[in-house]
This record gives sequence, C-alpha cells and structure tokens, in this order.
Amino acid sequence: MSGRKSRPDLVRKLTGKWTSIYQQTPYLKSVSLGKQIKLRGIHDSKLEYKFPLTVICGPNGTGKTTFIALSLLAFHHTKSLTLSNNRKGYFDFTHFFGSSNKEKHETGISIAWEYTNQTSDSFTKGTERWIRYIRNDGAPRRPQRGVEFVGLSRIVPAFERRGYKGLFSNFEKQPSTQSPDLSKYLSQVLARSYGTVKSYQGTNGSGVHRLNDYASHTSFNAGAGEECLANILDTLLRADNGAFIAIEEIEIGLHPATMEALVDACLEIIYNKNLQVVITTHSPDFLRACPSESLVLAERGGDKVSFFHRPNLEGAIYNLAGKAATDLYIVCEDKAAAALINAMTTSKQRKIINIKGYGSESELLQKAESIKEVTQKKVLVVWDGDAPDYINEAKQKNIYAAKLPGLLMPEEEIANTIVDDSLQSSFMAKYEIDDAEWDSYKNKISSLIDKHDIFYCTAQALSKDQTVVIEGLCELFYNLKKSDFADLRALIEMCLSASDRKKEAA
Repeated sequence: MSGRKSRPDLVRKLTGKWTSIYQQTPYLKSVSLGKQIKLRGIHDSKLEYKFPLTVICGPNGTGKTTFIALSLLAFHHTKSLTLSNNRKGYFDFTHFFGSSNKEKHETGISIAWEYTNQTSDSFTKGTERWIRYIRNDGAPRRPQRGVEFVGLSRIVPAFERRGYKGLFSNFEKQPSTQSPDLSKYLSQVLARSYGTVKSYQGTNGSGVHRLNDYASHTSFNAGAGEECLANILDTLLRADNGAFIAIEEIEIGLHPATMEALVDACLEIIYNKNLQVVITTHSPDFLRACPSESLVLAERGGDKVSFFHRPNLEGAIYNLAGKAATDLYIVCEDKAAAALINAMTTSKQRKIINIKGYGSESELLQKAESIKEVTQKKVLVVWDGDAPDYINEAKQKNIYAAKLPGLLMPEEEIANTIVDDSLQSSFMAKYEIDDAEWDSYKNKISSLIDKHDIFYCTAQALSKDQTVVIEGLCELFYNLKKSDFADLRALIEMCLSASDRKKEAA
C-alpha cells in the first residue's frame, strides 16, 4: 500500500498522539474494581491504558474478558455496527453481566472509569439495576463515543448460522455497504488480490446477520480466516473516528503467517482514525508481532488481577504456557535489558527466573512491589545505566536492585560498539557477512537519530525476525563486555540462593 509508514515511525507517531490528541477528549485511561464486593470473583484491580492499541495476554481465568467488558461500558453510543440488539444502540451491563437464579450479582460492586481528559465516573451497584444510562434530562450519563465489540461469533461459518440462508437467498436485495480500503487491507494481510468487497446486513427473527461479498464468492464459500479478517478489518474501517473497539482472541481462525501484516494494518487504521483498540490474545505469534508499547500481561493472585505493561515478551509467553518461573522475578526497562540479563544467566537459572520488561524507569519499583505482593517471591529491579539512582529507595522497600553497567541505555551502548568496530569480527562471523556489508550496516547504525531503532534497522538489514536480532545482538554485546556484568551476575546468584534458603526453611 503506497505511503505506508515504517513500524517504528508509526509507533512513535501513535505515542505522540496518545500524549496530545488523545488527551483532549475522553478516551479511556483506566477502569477499576473496588476493594469490597467481588465481580466474577475479582476485586481491588485496575487496568490502565497507555497507548492507542492495548493487547492483553494471560492464562484463562485471569479476568481479561471481564475488564474488556467493563472498558466497553465506559462510553455511550447511539448506533453500533456490532451490537445485535435493535432496541438501543449502546452496550449496557446486561450484555456482559447477565444474572439468573444461580448467578445474582451482589449489591455494592464498585466500578470506576478514568478518562484521558481528566474526567472520571464511578458507581456502586444497587439492588434494582446496574446503572442509570440515561439521566432524567434525557442526556447519556457516559461520554459519547463509538463503541464496537468483535466477539467470537465471527468464527462461526455462515452456513452454520440459523436464519442466514433464508435471509440471504437473494442477498443482492439487502442493503449493502462497502469500505474502499477493506479490499486493500485484505490483500495486504492475506497476500492475494481482492476486488471491491461489499457487506450486506439484514434482520430476521433470529437476529442481525451480515454477509460478505468478495466479488468471486460470498461468506458461504469463504474460508474461516478470510471471514474473520474481513469482519475485524471492516469493523475498524467503518467504525466512527475516535471509536473504542474491543476484539476478543484476535488469533482465532487465523494462520500465524498473517499476524505481522495484521498488526501493521491495525496500527495504520488506528493512526488514521484516532481509534482506541483493546485486544485479547493467547497467541505467541500475535504477541511477537505486536509493538512492546501495546503489550499488557494479566496475572491473577487470588481475588486480585495485576496488569503489567510492556512485559518481557518471552516471559509473558512462558506464562501463557503455564510454566511461569517462581523463584525470582527480574524487572527491567525493555526488551534489550531483558535480553542482556537473559544472556548472562545459565540455562538452569533461566528455568526458575522470570524476566519482565516494562519500559518506564520511574514505574519499575511500583511494578516490583506489585509482583512481590501478588507472587510472594523475590524480586530484583535492574535499571538501565542512564537511569537515576533508585537503588536506595528499593532497598528501603526490601526489594533487590541494581543498574546495568555503563552510563547509557543498552541500545546506545550496543550502537557504540558497532560504530567503533568492537563487534565487527563476532557480528560478521555470526551473521556471515563480508566487509562491505559490515561497512554498509555500520553506516546505517551510525546515522540513526533514535538508537531504539537499532534492532529494527538490524532486522531489516539481515532480513531476520526482530526478536531474534535483539537476542543475538545482546548476546554478542554481553560476551564482549562480560567482565562488566560480574557484579550483576553475583547479585542474581545471591537472590537465587536466598530463595533456596527460604524454601529449605519452609
């Protein structure tokens, strides 16, 4: 697609929009459950939004769907594309939190929303209803914004849906809509050419139904992945500018090879339309395709859910597999720091260490305290070399702390070793390149304005996956500077020894 932005440029621009345009009107900043009465067994928990795209991962039962639903309820909408209830165009609590004789929600459940324009709302459930959506003067209680929910019903084939065939036996007579960009994005993600794609929507006794016409075939003869993608992308494209959109388990029905292109398409549409999108996933392939700024790991400890922003990717995937390390948690700033720490640990240590990267140096101590509270395990905080000295503050909270060697962030330290040729021989041997290719690569790195782009630039130069490049470059850098990491290695060993002594005492 012409005029497409590079991934790093798009992420930077979205970050800039989040701190400017998204702060001027009420987008969702956070949603929380109070400390007293539980909702679905959860209380005293808060999900914060810090980027236009939020991708929440975590094992089943951690509360992802509950917080997605509470987030959708933060806004009022007069006409939803995805809401099948014809009586009203907005979502209310009965859509997500139904009750029966066996499932009655207690009174006193406390829910609060914060918005980016410094406004907020909260309520406590009464005996008769969840919340009054329309005030006595006829005005909506909640901020007005487009709201769409793309649920799992999208994966049900058209021929299995009750009422579809009768309604669409002559579908050309139904009202149709078309998005001029849908065929372009479908072509981009599926790597095949599409003509103009039309969507037909009709209603009968079994509900609201939608059928896609791909020019050469319709939904009745489309693949599951093709239908899933069309419904996801069409919702993003046809939603109101600035809408809040939730997509549940986005990977369902999709091939892993589509993930990178799908994330790029979502980021581009979000940027163009100033959308706020939240996605849940259990897919390692989708997580690896997402920018770190979007990732949130949900972990549940008893009745409380903790949400960790910008987690270490492989650590989050390890958690999804139900094999989370339990002896020591190491909290650091980003993927580079996590990869360096991973490089200095032994294979035996990696089985019992969980490394988490969060991005913001000022938030690491708070994250460490939360992990310690939820897991009751040892926690070590490792700041980049250019961070202020938080170590004494950490010690006062009985949390282990250190800084990476050097005075710069890891990306800048690694870039410097490339520019001064310290890594030349090991880099050339590892990636099998010649002197001319090294010189060309070194020139690209030396001209980078933002050293955070070193891994993206290297991945492009070597035609390799960015995650693999991060691990490889950090391993090369660590082997070059191994003696500088001796104190940090010793601290990790000491933390693990302390964990061993605690287990023996128990």
